[in-house]
Amino acid sequence: MAKKKQVIVEPAVEDSVAETTTTLSTRLSSEQKELIEQAAQLQSWTSSHLLRIAAVERAAHIVNTGRPSQFPFGLAAEKLASRSCTPELLVKREGGWEKIQWPI
Repeated sequence: MAKKKQVIVEPAVEDSVAETTTTLSTRLSSEQKELIEQAAQLQSWTSSHLLRIAAVERAAHIVNTGRPSQFPFGLAAEKLASRSCTPELLVKREGGWEKIQWPI
């Protein structure tokens, strides 16, 4: 089976037109535009820089988590839950270990 490639995103340090190789366009409501401008201002970024960083980070997240996995997450969750939520508790006493049970 081929190894899956993970996408790693490193945020750009500065907003540079020289780095730009293509343009994407989108339509926003006035409320969305204001929110983006406010967030960009809080980071001392331009709106374009914020949009580029956010879009690339989100795209990498989707690519990295959207692939099928061979890891049995359901089985691992069941085993973890059964070990951490068991109605038995072992307590060390002077004479050895004592098993204490309580109803769940």
